[in-house]
Amino acid sequence: MVWDYTYGSNQDFNTAWRPVKVVVRDVLKMQPVSRKTWTDTFEAIYTMVVSNEEFPKLAYERIQIILEAHVKECARRLERSPAGKLLNDYYDIWKSYDDAHQHLQALFSLLNSKLCSGNDETDGSNFNDGNFMDIQKLALNLWMTEVLKPDLANKIVRLLLDAIIEGRRDLLSNQKLFVMQTIIQSISRVNESMAKNDEESKFYKETFGNPFLERLKDHYRWEASKMLQELSISQYIEKVLAKLDEENKWIAIIIPNFPTDYVKDVFIEHFIQTNSMDQILSEGVRMIEEERADDLVNFNKILKEILQREAHNNDSETTTLSPLISAFQNHVQKKAMESVVTLEGEDAHIQYFENLLLIHDKYTALIQETLEFNSLFNNALQKAFQFVSSQKLASRKSGDPAELCAKYCDTLLRMSNSSDSDMDRKIDRCQIVLQYIYEMDAFLKFYARLLAKRLLLQTSESIEREERMLTMLDKFSGFGGTDMLKKMLVDVKVSNDLNAEFDHSSLNVSKFDFSVKVLQSSAWPLPHVDVPVISLPREIECVISQFTSFYTGKFKAHKIQWHFPISKCVIKLNYLHDKQYLVSMDAYHLAVLMLFEYTDKLFFGEIKHYVPLPDKTLKLNIGALVEKQILTCDTDVIGDESQLNLNLKFSHKATRIKITNHKDRIIPEERAETNRSVDNDRNCYLQAAIIRVMKARKTLSYKDIVSEVLAQTKGKFPLHMSNFKVVIDTLVDKYYIELLPETQDVYKYIA
Repeated sequence: MVWDYTYGSNQDFNTAWRPVKVVVRDVLKMQPVSRKTWTDTFEAIYTMVVSNEEFPKLAYERIQIILEAHVKECARRLERSPAGKLLNDYYDIWKSYDDAHQHLQALFSLLNSKLCSGNDETDGSNFNDGNFMDIQKLALNLWMTEVLKPDLANKIVRLLLDAIIEGRRDLLSNQKLFVMQTIIQSISRVNESMAKNDEESKFYKETFGNPFLERLKDHYRWEASKMLQELSISQYIEKVLAKLDEENKWIAIIIPNFPTDYVKDVFIEHFIQTNSMDQILSEGVRMIEEERADDLVNFNKILKEILQREAHNNDSETTTLSPLISAFQNHVQKKAMESVVTLEGEDAHIQYFENLLLIHDKYTALIQETLEFNSLFNNALQKAFQFVSSQKLASRKSGDPAELCAKYCDTLLRMSNSSDSDMDRKIDRCQIVLQYIYEMDAFLKFYARLLAKRLLLQTSESIEREERMLTMLDKFSGFGGTDMLKKMLVDVKVSNDLNAEFDHSSLNVSKFDFSVKVLQSSAWPLPHVDVPVISLPREIECVISQFTSFYTGKFKAHKIQWHFPISKCVIKLNYLHDKQYLVSMDAYHLAVLMLFEYTDKLFFGEIKHYVPLPDKTLKLNIGALVEKQILTCDTDVIGDESQLNLNLKFSHKATRIKITNHKDRIIPEERAETNRSVDNDRNCYLQAAIIRVMKARKTLSYKDIVSEVLAQTKGKFPLHMSNFKVVIDTLVDKYYIELLPETQDVYKYIA
């Protein structure tokens, strides 16, 4: 083929186009084209394009006519194709057409450049007006408009969906699978070529995507209904999970570029949420109540899918799963309450704390191992324990939860034989239960009493561990909650320094070990009562006087008051010949026992004359000596006529004996006093909160006052409405606020 003429007219173009047209038609019919003919045609196209500005437009129009005629013929062939052969015929025709238009794209590359970019040797701006597209896009566009017309496209897609959804086993053949993939890819290719046009870019979704999802919905709905009839819920869940994984893999194979999230969304909707959600949740409740860990592993996978779908759809997380979360919370509450509600006895506090730890560990492990740290279940666990910590025990003798927790901490911090690492681990684990304490203010009151006894009676394991516990309590007690407790530790350290200084001073002439705890009265939970003057041994009286002089000389503005009920002394019993005993007691015990230094028997009235304590206190101290059999009593109950005798035949298997009035434990009187103190503090806090609110708002209804004060007390202590009105009335009596006469429940702040 020789090109030896100059192009200048349409006649010249027609002459030049005639052999090019033959090559184009041969390519479309997949007829062989020699290499020389292909090269000559490429050069001829080049010459046409560069020699005349009108020729590229004419060439494009002729190509469009040829392609359109070819595509219409393809469409007619497919319309005549029987249903059983339609997909294979479509595949064959599309494959030939796809290969052909890609060859034409290469053959007319210069023409594409001229028409679509307008930046080659000639300006090309006359053709770059949006009416032209490269040959490949032109070919795909014609395929969309002529072949994939609604009727034929719907017919092809229906057969395609039948093969994908109903006839999967037939697609196990690689060839059949490849046919399906190629057909779907043809629709996708047409859509991608039109991506710049929003309307045309929806072609794939409307032609294949939406019909596919609708057909999938019907299939999933039918299959889910069938499985629910044949399987138990546990089996159904297991089968659904396996099927979900299978569907994801299958869709990825058959439709590689199709968004699997859409398929997954449809799957979850019809296999879980629409058809079986109520049954699944009911079975989930039973799994939790029966603690079927293996089933819960699969159940958790279902929950994750539900939550992901709801999050994707911007639904509330708890809308669907709230019954299940509530069931889990109720189950944990029930188990925890069963483990603690009936506890009583001396070790009730230990059982209470350790039982709650066991329950918490158990269900935390359940969440971690089977529910994978699901935040909804963690929140339910916390709410369950907050509820349990607010409930009273059946036996009120054991104390309320706040007191039991304080007593457990006290037991833990006392001297023990546990290793350091074990003790540290137990202290760290305390926060698991302490974080849920409902009445933290009451807990701190009881804790303060027990801390004072540990420090004063020197039964604490170490100051370092006490400080470690207070650091932990800072997390839960709020700002300033442990300030008083920290002052108690500071007093002990300062007292140790004072004792060391007194030991080296000239004022100390005692011949026995003597130490003093100098305490700030405002920081320690000690009863503010007048301490009776009692007779103590001359040596003790002397050293007390010496220390008083030392202290007042050092701190002239300070006043020191001795508190004998919390003292401790150790004496040796020398009147027994076979064995010597060291007895630990307080100053009141010592005052009673020293009366028997020169006599073996005394009546209660005589003892009362020399030790002027209240009858109840005196009987309690004498009773402690009788209980240890150092003294004997001739009556069953100590009374005014009772005779007390020194037991000259006293014997004990231990050489060290401790006499106590149970000061290391909280007795009913102390419990009542602590509770009164807690109530007084709460009333003071409420009064201050109400005044702050009224000062800011000036006039407010009773309901609004309650609402705003509740917000301030939230997390600090429970607000009982029975006391709130009393606090309001107290503030009215104190002329801080007044009830407006024309209203029934509106109060005004009095400046």
